[in-house]
Amino acid sequence: TLCFNPEFTHQFFGDSEGIFGYVDLRVDIYFSASRLSTYFGMSYRDKVDPKKSGGVQPDNVQKIIQEKLEVEFGTNIDDFVSSLSKESSFRPHGELLKCFTVDGEENSKQSFDVYRADVSVPGFQQYHQKMQTFILWFIDAASFLEVDDERWEYFTIFERVISNGDPHFFFIG
Repeated sequence: TLCFNPEFTHQFFGDSEGIFGYVDLRVDIYFSASRLSTYFGMSYRDKVDPKKSGGVQPDNVQKIIQEKLEVEFGTNIDDFVSSLSKESSFRPHGELLKCFTVDGEENSKQSFDVYRADVSVPGFQQYHQKMQTFILWFIDAASFLEVDDERWEYFTIFERVISNGDPHFFFIG
């Protein structure tokens, strides 16, 4: 499990990058490592009472994020965890172009595969939509590509790990 905080949230919550109406707010967005299945969870100690705040409502964090990301995500952690069993059957979209290995930690080797795809590859447009959600969190002033342009070619990289004789592919970028 790799956890990290976003660099930018102003594309979701304005220049102040603030979320109104909650005390001790925690927002969790989990992506599975292969299929990029997405979970959204939110917790807080307290939230503003519209009756005591002149009718002002707390920000609808889930709606704001879902509208901007333009992908479906689950809100039930048990369903998300159950979906992880499907990760091992994932295969990258497109044509395998290159495999390479680098030295990892403690004398281990890490294997990576580079794939090329375009919009004609079945399932790639949906996968690309999930991939590009990361740019909003990590690239200032980023915007989504129009993925339906047939002239674009997309290159992805996956870490390939062999487990019990079977390859497992983990999205890198």
